[in-house]
Amino acid sequence: VVARVRSRRRGETSKHPQTRIAQPATRQLCIASEQSSQLWICRIATARAYFALFKTMSTSTAAATSTAAAATTADTQSSPKKRVLCLHGWRTNTFILEAQTMFLRSKLPRSIELVMLQAPIKTDKPADADIARVKGPYYQWWIDAIVAKGPEDIEASVHAGVAYAAKYVEEHGPFDAVLGFSQGAVMATLLTRHLVQKLNPDAPIEPGQQLKLPWQGNICVCGSAIPSKAWETEYIRNPLSIPTLHVIGERDKIRFKSEKLLKMYDSNKTRLFVHELGHRFPRMGDPLYNDIAAHMTDIVYGKVQYPEPALAAASAEDGTANAVAE
Repeated sequence: VVARVRSRRRGETSKHPQTRIAQPATRQLCIASEQSSQLWICRIATARAYFALFKTMSTSTAAATSTAAAATTADTQSSPKKRVLCLHGWRTNTFILEAQTMFLRSKLPRSIELVMLQAPIKTDKPADADIARVKGPYYQWWIDAIVAKGPEDIEASVHAGVAYAAKYVEEHGPFDAVLGFSQGAVMATLLTRHLVQKLNPDAPIEPGQQLKLPWQGNICVCGSAIPSKAWETEYIRNPLSIPTLHVIGERDKIRFKSEKLLKMYDSNKTRLFVHELGHRFPRMGDPLYNDIAAHMTDIVYGKVQYPEPALAAASAEDGTANAVAE
């Protein structure tokens, strides 16, 4: 099987040079196998290929044990393609985010496509030792404070990053949701606010406002810090009212930053999942993925309902693994 996969052509890529379309398992294995220096990603891709095969074999069993779930999946599978814009973390790249999201993708309907956008600032410095195992270059959404001359430089860089992502959305959209990891989750928040303001030029973002939205909702995984204290205060005072899914690591050293980002969204439209690890996606095989994927699918298809106030903030304080707001 591996020999046949290696002989196939490389997977499709977008015409945009900074875009990667998440590939099916066999194509991803082909890509990884050809990049022998990236052994870490190659192993992950191989595991994903085997997992996809296992998932295919177990489809009939899952359908027999859950008729309702099978009906929902069939409905979404037959629907038009849905697209989720995905923004990677600080000093990583789209290839790494594709690996980070592979288990999540295996739980999503095939009708949902993840489109990976590369950040505009290029660097040869990886985020950490694990990321360094993957050959660069790496990318980030705005400049670091250590190289900036002052807060104005950082804010200008952030605005440039938002404009870059907004231009991509304009040229390659529409998208049904946006997903971001770490710094990418912050960029997803900034981009959404920017587009909401653009769609509603005469209506401020504040509680009670009925605003046009650029997509159905946001998915924020281990969000980082907003690069401006003034912005942070404003966004918490006037949170975004959009369906949102937040994933936070219980042992994440910057968990408090993720919890601040959580407060920048309307708590009545927020659902929170807390996994047992640190600053990363949940471990492969974590049952939490079933609930995350189900709620993400509801967001993408605009099927989310919030009959009662969300309990996301309370669940974050309790540290529960899968406390949710119904």
